[in-house]
Amino acid sequence: MKKIFLLLSMLLASIYYGSCQSVEKKILKLDFFLPGMTFEKGISQKSSFVVNPMLGFNFGWSRNGNYFDLIPNLNLEYRYYYNLKRRLDLKKRTANNTGNFIAAKTIMRFPSISSDDNSKFAVGIGGVYGIQRTYASGIYILGESGIGIGGSKLEAFPILTFKIGYVIGKHR
Repeated sequence: MKKIFLLLSMLLASIYYGSCQSVEKKILKLDFFLPGMTFEKGISQKSSFVVNPMLGFNFGWSRNGNYFDLIPNLNLEYRYYYNLKRRLDLKKRTANNTGNFIAAKTIMRFPSISSDDNSKFAVGIGGVYGIQRTYASGIYILGESGIGIGGSKLEAFPILTFKIGYVIGKHR
């Protein structure tokens, strides 16, 4: 009887712990609007670390004429997904880290590679609230907003991000 109880307890425990949702171990995504890629690595059950190199652009008009710059950027984030269990309980999708998160973000802007505008390396840090949705087709949408500080005078600036991309690899 004790052996059956122990076996049943182990089986129920493995089902329970197997059903606890956690972030994906590794996700690689291609970003469409600002050419780049995103690598997200799960570091605990509800958090991940994100590395996002991309190529930004800047264009406009001035007294000297039109200008267009290509600007390399690197974004690093620590994300905490706070609603994965709730989404799972509501039978909503959680694959590929589909959920809401809060994050600490570092933004690095490198000098322009397309013009000689004397731009300098700049760093900013901030906090964001974000929503990420990944569909069975592999298409993902991400939106995040928050506030950061950075630059040579440590000025506050808004952080607004909108991405559409494609998850490389398995789609569930």
